[in-house]
Amino acid sequence: DATGQQISPSGNLNPAITPASAIEVVNLISATDLAKFGYNTNNSPNSAKNSNTLSEKLEGMALVPDISTPDPTDYFLFVANDNDFQSASVKMLNAAGTIVTNPTGEARDNLITHDAQFLAYSVTIVPEPSSSLLILLSGFGLIVRRRR
Repeated sequence: DATGQQISPSGNLNPAITPASAIEVVNLISATDLAKFGYNTNNSPNSAKNSNTLSEKLEGMALVPDISTPDPTDYFLFVANDNDFQSASVKMLNAAGTIVTNPTGEARDNLITHDAQFLAYSVTIVPEPSSSLLILLSGFGLIVRRRR
């Protein structure tokens, strides 16, 4: 972005630059997929929230090998989030050390209890062949052709 070589003059990407492409691998908040399990993302005001409404943000994520299968490309994606104290029955200490039910005075989603949630996704991750492997396989193909 040197002087006279701006990549986005006036907020528009320079047409000589090809932006990186993106591909969706896992959509953790797909309304269609969540509905299969009774979950929803009804977090907007005046929406039909219930105890299966996901909290507004996901807070923990881990990708671990699935050791229940011999396939090394199988994994579990664990996703967790807390309830942001969105519960009619949450209790905590306030600054004075007194146990209170609703220390901030915020509305509590019509007394719906949002439990902390831990979701598990089964995923298969197929690694992209490395270019060195492709070169090796191409060379092997040439050697095999010459032997004929």
